Amino acid sequence: MSSSGGWESPSIEREQAIIDVSAISTELPTITTRSEVEQLKVQLKQAVTAQKYSEAAVLQAKIRAAEQNSDVGISDTTSELQGLKRMLAEAVANEMYAEAAELKEKIQSLEVAESHSVVSSGGQAHEIDALRARMNEAAENGLYAAAAQIQEDIKGLEEQASYQLTATRGPMQTYKLRKPAKRTELVLTPEERQRENNEPDYLFYQEPRFSLYVDLEFAKQLQKLYAKRIMPGSAILDLGAACATYLPEDVKYREVCGLGMNMEEMEANEELTARVVHDLNEDATLPYMDEQFDAVLLSNSLPYFSEPERVLEEAARVLRPGGVII
Repeated sequence: MSSSGGWESPSIEREQAIIDVSAISTELPTITTRSEVEQLKVQLKQAVTAQKYSEAAVLQAKIRAAEQNSDVGISDTTSELQGLKRMLAEAVANEMYAEAAELKEKIQSLEVAESHSVVSSGGQAHEIDALRARMNEAAENGLYAAAAQIQEDIKGLEEQASYQLTATRGPMQTYKLRKPAKRTELVLTPEERQRENNEPDYLFYQEPRFSLYVDLEFAKQLQKLYAKRIMPGSAILDLGAACATYLPEDVKYREVCGLGMNMEEMEANEELTARVVHDLNEDATLPYMDEQFDAVLLSNSLPYFSEPERVLEEAARVLRPGGVII
């Protein structure tokens, strides 16, 4: 070791360590996230300690190339989301709609997973504070492109947080305005709407049955689907509500409103925070405001409606932008 504290190596090994960094850079794999850069820095320190200067030179070149990447400094999940969104835009532009649908599903899954992570670690305030610290660190190190990207991420989270603090905004809302849908047309023929029993529905539902109406395996799959598609903190409307809604037990939602045919059955459903008795076959109009819910559930009720088109039209009306109908 030299008097200055740095390692000295034999002249032969030092000569072998003189590598054309520019040549190395052309063969480097793409490093896209801060965690990968941090791993490289640990490896660099180990190589220097072990006097493996050739390896150290390669690692240093990788780090320098990676730190020029504007995406470095953001989380792995955020980086992946940005890449998927770019691919989605390209797929739509090229009219590759099947591929676009798959990409959209991946994006939604990552967004839900990221939201779950935020809730479990103390909420969005915790993540915003962590991002600010990383933004300041990036700026101090001269990584201004990375700092700018993190700043944009912070703005997005702050905007989303402001949505969650109001009664008219939900966690799944990604934009403020939505063009009204055109009037829904009836697609089923009168013959296709015929039922075996034409008696009014209230006669059938006037006595509570306290039945799950679906088998256990279907209920489990439905619960997994809801966990994947619906973000924590969402306002949910269960159409055709009864004894169970099948929502994930470990997720907190803003509210879960049930609309069904029997109040006793809905009162047995502890997942519901509000309950309304309403016959959608008599009147498909939902007794709720426009853009009130982040998710509308019809997974076990749609086949029972005589005019499902009208019910879906109303479901779309009460759905917030960015919400889902399942």
